[in-house]
Amino acid sequence: MPAYPHAQPVRFRYVENPHYEEVTSGRGLCDQLKSAGKPVVAVEFELFGDMVRGLRGFNEIAVDGRPILNVGGWGGSGGDGSKLPHPLEAEFRHEVSMTK
Repeated sequence: MPAYPHAQPVRFRYVENPHYEEVTSGRGLCDQLKSAGKPVVAVEFELFGDMVRGLRGFNEIAVDGRPILNVGGWGGSGGDGSKLPHPLEAEFRHEVSMTK
């Protein structure tokens, strides 16, 4: 990506439902994951939405406790037609129910 020379895009799949995936870019993100050598990592998300519509969106903010340094680049969400709800939907509903 010539416009974002420091961005390293990474594709993440959810352990709970690998039919869903997220692509996020960050400075040195791919290098960080390669050096860790782990097949599974923890990704921290910032979730947003409301009680009526549920989860409306999210941002990946950290991987294995290290902040993702946003320098532009690719990002997005996708799936291959799973009938199950997005894996973050249950977490969002839980957070909303705790604030009632």
